[in-house]
Amino acid sequence: MSRRARALVVALVVLVALGGVAAWYLTSGSDPQGPALPARTSGGTGAGATSADGRWTVAEDGSFVGYRISERFVGGLADIEAVGRTSDVRGGLTVEGRAARSVSIEADLGTLTSDKAPRDNYLTTNALETGTFPTARFVASGPIDLPVLTRGEEFERTIEGVLTLHGVTRPLSLPVTARWDGTAVFVIGTAPIVLADYGIATPQTPVVSVQDRGSLEIQLVLRRS
Repeated sequence: MSRRARALVVALVVLVALGGVAAWYLTSGSDPQGPALPARTSGGTGAGATSADGRWTVAEDGSFVGYRISERFVGGLADIEAVGRTSDVRGGLTVEGRAARSVSIEADLGTLTSDKAPRDNYLTTNALETGTFPTARFVASGPIDLPVLTRGEEFERTIEGVLTLHGVTRPLSLPVTARWDGTAVFVIGTAPIVLADYGIATPQTPVVSVQDRGSLEIQLVLRRS
């Protein structure tokens, strides 16, 4: 076999291998949907106390904090959304009449998982460096005005606060949608994140490149404590 023929065979093998890896990358696992409020109970109003006043604490069941960011495989051979989440979330808020006070949420980024173990391992020592900066925390800057809370009715607010991520604390506006059903408070929200704002190096490997910005996603179930 001539040198040129061998080169063509090698090139063909590489292309087939890349195609196989790309197929695995696209078909293994799945990209979860974004945060969503649970379906309303029959009748739409649920049951429980007639007032939402009191302290509400994040329950692990049904709650998560995570990220969503675009990845490009081998210069455009495949594009996907990378989604990672952790249900190790703590914190809560206090409702006093028409205000929510002491709003604070903390997540253990060391337990972030996605549909790709290599990605999760990479984030432990690179980019998010969760091995060094395992905790993210969002704290509202002050009380949040609330509507008259009616069981089963959704409302929207933008919470002004500060996010500590990768050891850097910066202001963050977090738009949320919430609902109180009498026994629980449900909150979902998404906010854009620019990696450089938090000193996070844009992930880059020989086969995968990542955009320099993504989204913070939260889905919280809070129960009276």
